[in-house]
Amino acid sequence: MLRLFFYAFALSFAAACRPSPLPPPPLARAEPAAVGDPRPWPDPYRALEDMASASTLEWAHAQDAFTRAWVERTAERTQILTNIVAASRHTIPLTPVERGGKRFWLSSDPTFTELDLRVTDGDGRERLLVSGAALTQQGRALARGLWPDPSGERLAVSEGRSGARWGSLVIRSSADGAAAADTLPGLYGGRSSVIWAPDGQSLLYVRFDDPVGGDSLRAPVTGARVMFHQLGSDPSTDVTVFTPADASDALALQGSDVGDEVAMTVRDSSSGTHAVLVAQWRGEATRFREVVPSGQAFFQVVGLDAHRLLLHTTLAAPNGRVVLLDPRDAAPVLVEVIPEGPDPIDVWTPSSVAWVGARILVLYRVGGLPTVRSFAEDGGDVRDVPLPAGAIWSGLVGHRGSPEAFLSVSDFTDPGTVFRVDTETHAVDAYRRPALPYDPSEFVTERLFWSGPAGDSLPMFIAHHRSVEPGPAHPVMLYGYGFGAWAVAPWFRPHMAEWMRRGGVFALPALRGGGEFGEAWHRAGIRRNRQAAIDDYRAAAAWLLERGLVRPQWLVAETNSAGASLVATALLQEPTRFGAAILGFPLLDLLNYEGVTGAAAWRSELGSVADPGDLTVLRRLSPVHTVDPSSCPPPLFVAPGSEDQTTPPFHAYKFVAAVQGAGCRGPALLRVAWGAGHAYGTDGEDAAENFADQLAFLIQVLPGWTGRRVEGAAKP
Repeated sequence: MLRLFFYAFALSFAAACRPSPLPPPPLARAEPAAVGDPRPWPDPYRALEDMASASTLEWAHAQDAFTRAWVERTAERTQILTNIVAASRHTIPLTPVERGGKRFWLSSDPTFTELDLRVTDGDGRERLLVSGAALTQQGRALARGLWPDPSGERLAVSEGRSGARWGSLVIRSSADGAAAADTLPGLYGGRSSVIWAPDGQSLLYVRFDDPVGGDSLRAPVTGARVMFHQLGSDPSTDVTVFTPADASDALALQGSDVGDEVAMTVRDSSSGTHAVLVAQWRGEATRFREVVPSGQAFFQVVGLDAHRLLLHTTLAAPNGRVVLLDPRDAAPVLVEVIPEGPDPIDVWTPSSVAWVGARILVLYRVGGLPTVRSFAEDGGDVRDVPLPAGAIWSGLVGHRGSPEAFLSVSDFTDPGTVFRVDTETHAVDAYRRPALPYDPSEFVTERLFWSGPAGDSLPMFIAHHRSVEPGPAHPVMLYGYGFGAWAVAPWFRPHMAEWMRRGGVFALPALRGGGEFGEAWHRAGIRRNRQAAIDDYRAAAAWLLERGLVRPQWLVAETNSAGASLVATALLQEPTRFGAAILGFPLLDLLNYEGVTGAAAWRSELGSVADPGDLTVLRRLSPVHTVDPSSCPPPLFVAPGSEDQTTPPFHAYKFVAAVQGAGCRGPALLRVAWGAGHAYGTDGEDAAENFADQLAFLIQVLPGWTGRRVEGAAKP
């Protein structure tokens, strides 16, 4: 049983922190391995994996209470919170989906915890279909899954508890947003997809087995399958249409814009490669046939009709290419439409290649920057699509029945402007802009180039207030990710304006493991090559220090989610290079991650303990298991969500316990967002409190930094 006790390190806490001393939080006591424990590695804080146990909750609540009391002693915190809340009073429009002459779209608060569903009718009239605030009162929230039927009369919407990955598919009317009796269970995050029948009376959808024992924080996500549902029928009678050979494989459905053809990709979680299957819509009698076998490369379905299946692939093309095959052929042959070029096609974005009207739009990374190009259907007549620099997270949205494509571009101060592209004229206009409560021109984003460990020139975004000249007089927050082929680009977070108004600088470097320079660059930083990505992050920090852009005491390591495994390891390997660290809803236990929730899908990125070669690397790089009294990290602020079904809070609990248990001076603070999922809060206000605590933490631990607003900073 996990026992709690008070450890005599109050003096070290008082020495490391500026607020008057508080009684230290209780430490988790390390437990010896149980007899017969199958884990072949020391794991003294394993009891914290039982996140619902009374002892774990008692410990976590005590840690969290200490952290909140500690940061609230920061004189500036109240004003910081007020300013963050003021800067967050706007909504973010997401990209619309058009069907039946209607445009359906979601709008969100800046933390994406409360979404509204809206429709724009053919006459341009805009209506609210579902209020996020009203759903919140019911303990529910909209997710980002949105699938209108061909007529636009009804739509399938992903809904669940706020911040949760698990949810249900709810059928709603486009007339008034009312929910039908059809509520289909078993959806999981972005891994579920829907195809409507041509007549809109039935659908195919991807669902999963319910979490074993109802444990949504630990039970592995498994049992993906394609189900058939007839509107108005009891969901318990839905028929299974397809089941993959491996229960951990991921399925993605896509229907034809012009016929009754259906395509599906099946992603192997160990290799990350895809099989491609096709079928004719036959309702519950739909039968899929494999046209591209697994084990070769990445494949993404772009579009299909009776005799053409357009695919984006890295097969024989690490930078990606677009190919065509005839799904009617018994042995389909890939025909190249858009060949591989020097610039990689983005593979992280859900829809980086789109067949819109009579054109093919492709999202490239040119020198790491997102760039959209337009091609004729035969791959000719190449045009650049003029767009501002920024992140394009939602991909390219459109269909063959209309020449209009939509995409959202965000940066450090713009949470997302939706642009419309006319693929016939290639005219671009801002379709919807967020109504920001501040002037984005108050801030500056620069693109610098730094020298990687191999001497190569790599991009780094630097953002700061216009009146600030980056240098040793200003702290720098260095973000690291390098995972999943995510290509870095400026993206919005509600507290960055306040950080920069107080003289802070934000730095975002490209790291191996990301997608800035194609599949070779991605693979150079994953699995057994993970140390290379860590070395990149350390080199980026060294470059900032060597050029006098920051001093070590004011360099803040920052990340969230899967990036924490990289950043935390860098901190442990080179702790004196940083003055503090902030780890949000982190992945930190690499030896016990893959059997929990949906993390088996990350084996192609991180490796598996079942593979002896992978295990050797994971034991060396797992932050929870490599904390050592001789290499204590700098002051830590670790912020999990208590209901996170992506990276459950035991990752944060075990890491903080290990750092505190090693006798590190700290502080190693645990700040729990109670009730939150893979986010900093349950709603915008809750997240603002978390962000204010982060900045208050930095004011306390960065020696000599007062956090005062810089001259010329506007009031929010």
